[in-house]
Amino acid sequence: YILTITTSSLADGSVGSAYSQSLAEYGGSTGTDAWSVGTTLPGGLSLDSATGVISGTPTTAQTATNYVFTVVNGGITATKTLSITIAAAPTITLTANVITFNALPNVSLSNGNITLGATASSNLPVNFTSTTPTACTVTNGVITLLTEGFCEIEADQAGNSTYAAATPVSQGFYIYKITNNSIISGSVGTAYSQQFNLGGNQGSGTWSATGLPTGFAIDPNTGLLTGTPTVTLSQSIVVTYTQGSSTYTVTYLLTINAAGTPPSEAKPTPKITPVNGSGPINKPVTVTPIVTPVAPYNPGLCLVDPVSHGCKSTVTVKGQGTWVLNSNGSITFTPVAGWAGTSTVILHAWDTDGFTDDKPISVTITRVAGGVRPPVSVSISGFAAGSPALTASIKAQIKAFLNKYNDYKNLQCTGVTMGPTVLKTDTALATNRAANACGYALSLMGRLSKLPNKTLTELDLGDHIRRVILTLTD
Repeated sequence: YILTITTSSLADGSVGSAYSQSLAEYGGSTGTDAWSVGTTLPGGLSLDSATGVISGTPTTAQTATNYVFTVVNGGITATKTLSITIAAAPTITLTANVITFNALPNVSLSNGNITLGATASSNLPVNFTSTTPTACTVTNGVITLLTEGFCEIEADQAGNSTYAAATPVSQGFYIYKITNNSIISGSVGTAYSQQFNLGGNQGSGTWSATGLPTGFAIDPNTGLLTGTPTVTLSQSIVVTYTQGSSTYTVTYLLTINAAGTPPSEAKPTPKITPVNGSGPINKPVTVTPIVTPVAPYNPGLCLVDPVSHGCKSTVTVKGQGTWVLNSNGSITFTPVAGWAGTSTVILHAWDTDGFTDDKPISVTITRVAGGVRPPVSVSISGFAAGSPALTASIKAQIKAFLNKYNDYKNLQCTGVTMGPTVLKTDTALATNRAANACGYALSLMGRLSKLPNKTLTELDLGDHIRRVILTLTD
């Protein structure tokens, strides 16, 4: 019997694309083939020993490479050398994708929902997200205003197989409203003064009022209503704040009593007396600032988020910890594990007339109360034989060590030499390695104080003999 492999060539493949080629033979006696290949096929491909089919998805590119294929049938063997080429995966260059998202003007809380307009150069739909959900939300490109304050909207476009993801663009604006719930009464012959207040942000808008008695006027820039009444009255006045195309309007009852009647008393404005705290690492610290007035005029309270500037009950200071405003008015700071230092948050108080007060609250976290913490060290290896040069790996080790222990005060570097016989060249090399390591460390963290370098002789000639030891102390 004659047995031959009749396949003359194999098709090229490419990384990431499915591949399938069938080997064929002629002859033999039993009708049952056993296929094999002398060396491992390209990554991702395999040979079916029964059918002679090479299949799979290539994972590695390679130039034309020969493989010896063998088929056995009825005790007869045939071989053939065939070449397989795997091309690299095609490079897909995505088209740049840019978002155009114009600035948003300040708006009145009574403005109603706002339909957003943003476009991507890809013409793909733009997604919107509110980063200040306590002040505003956004659904299907429509903003719902919730309360006065700062509203920030982020627009993004994720791209597709043709366009790259666009860099997100954020636009922020203030939501404002007139916050006075009522106004004071006056009396005939006595100068009247009522300040109108705006929650959110006044910006460049103007105040106006209609229905005012003779002799009364409102300052368009400050919102101060003044005048000297000449007759008793009780009538409605309409006060409006306008900014751009947006307005906020409130109707008030103005009462002027007979001469000699004292005006109604305005409620006191919010005031925060800050109280700071301290504690050891890994322990929460709670402080209770004094906030006046008390009932029935208790002001509203919140913490100012350092990123979004929104008004929240919980804010996180990156790398330091989390601040929580408790229901009883106390504030708890929980530090990040192992972090020490001083963290600060802004406590914001407000009332319904728009009066506010902002004060910083600080907590200092210390590592060891009344003592000195132990030193920390790291062995920096990877120096080439006979060289004091810092490789990229060595620099990365130094940087990681300093980032982990970033609040120590002093740095000392020790160069290691081999013993028992120490040559002058070895000592000089160890000294230079220590100097280079310390110099790089100080370039990363200049506030460290450098202690004198040292050298250390070791008898164990292990893989890490060419190294420098960095030590941080307080």
